[in-house]
Amino acid sequence: MNTFRRILAQRDFWPLFGAQAFGAFNDNFFRSALIAFVAFEALNVSNFEKTIISSLATGLMMLPFFIFSSLSGELSDRCPKSSLLKIIKGAEVVIMLLAAFFFVSGHIYALLIILFLMGLQSTFFGPLKYSLLPEVLEDEFLVAGNGLVEGVTFLAIVLGTMAGSWLVTIPGGREMYLPAGLVLAAILGLLMALKQPHSVECNPGLKINLNLFRSTYEIVASIKNRRDIWLTVIGISWFWAVGSILITQIPILCSTILGGTPGVSTFLVTMFALGVAIGSVAAHFFLQGRVSANLVPVSATLMAVFIAGLAYSAWRLPSTVPASVGLDLFFSQWVYIRLGLSCLMASITGGLFAVPLNALLQHFSEIGECSRVMAANNIVNSLFICLGSLLVMFFISQGAGLPVIFTLLAVSALAVAVLSLYFLPEYAGR
Repeated sequence: MNTFRRILAQRDFWPLFGAQAFGAFNDNFFRSALIAFVAFEALNVSNFEKTIISSLATGLMMLPFFIFSSLSGELSDRCPKSSLLKIIKGAEVVIMLLAAFFFVSGHIYALLIILFLMGLQSTFFGPLKYSLLPEVLEDEFLVAGNGLVEGVTFLAIVLGTMAGSWLVTIPGGREMYLPAGLVLAAILGLLMALKQPHSVECNPGLKINLNLFRSTYEIVASIKNRRDIWLTVIGISWFWAVGSILITQIPILCSTILGGTPGVSTFLVTMFALGVAIGSVAAHFFLQGRVSANLVPVSATLMAVFIAGLAYSAWRLPSTVPASVGLDLFFSQWVYIRLGLSCLMASITGGLFAVPLNALLQHFSEIGECSRVMAANNIVNSLFICLGSLLVMFFISQGAGLPVIFTLLAVSALAVAVLSLYFLPEYAGR
């Protein structure tokens, strides 16, 4: 705990920490509200269309990462990061004003466009955020600092998910409270960013390549030839693909198979997000501050076990469910409780998997190239997430249910565990 206190005592850490927290809150506040709007309020949309729209929403939010990450990485390495941070958070305020308008008017497809714009804003924020951390924290604090950032990120996801899912379904929520909350969170994030101390240019002579397709290829090629960085990026990308599928499909599972109320949906997504926060902070204690891949094989194995448990729980749901499964009924039967525990445990092990890899990626990167490495990571992340969304849409279009999707995710986690032992044999015995 002394390590966390020392990190939180650093004044340069707080503006980035707060800007990230409010940004993560708003991203998930908006996205969960949109998914809940589609799942529970869009009465003229079929169950099949709801599943497709939820997967499409993930793809739209990730598409900017694939297209613009190379540009964002180059800008973050060339320009003062503090100035970029303020500009990016200012853009978020404008986007949230548009989101507020379209939620009031109830235009689903216009909100999907806003989701793309949010992804664009996050594309420029991601490399900036992770490349600032090594500048304000020493190596010995990287794992703990990443754990704090990931922990607060997923706590913000919990709060944003709960608020978004709940406000859409209460009287006047979509027309009044939700729009106000979106704009307020964006303004608070901007106020935190304005306190970020001025940072110097890391590489002012770096040339910005405006040919996005060429620069995307080059920035990914630059890390593909570096085995340690490339394997780390692949592991992180797989984690985010699995996490995005789970967090977008759990509300659909709740509304179409479980027969749950919005409260149950919010609870399940909250369990998932809270678990990642717990695992993110716990990684520091397991590793004792060391930057290491020691937890990767075992955490991937446990993810496979618990995601398989989630699939099994979904398969074991009663074929005939009550018209509405509320929280009181959910907590009264083991078949439902097991579903919630599976979400929680799968995400805890996910946090243990992801945080050490983020710290390793920062550790392997030089200061002057860190933003571009993080941008390359975002490109591969977005590619994995988009491919994951496409695969989900394909399997569902072929008649596969969500339990089958979860089973395939568990198999992929087992494959990652086996591959990690192959590439990291020194950790097999441990």
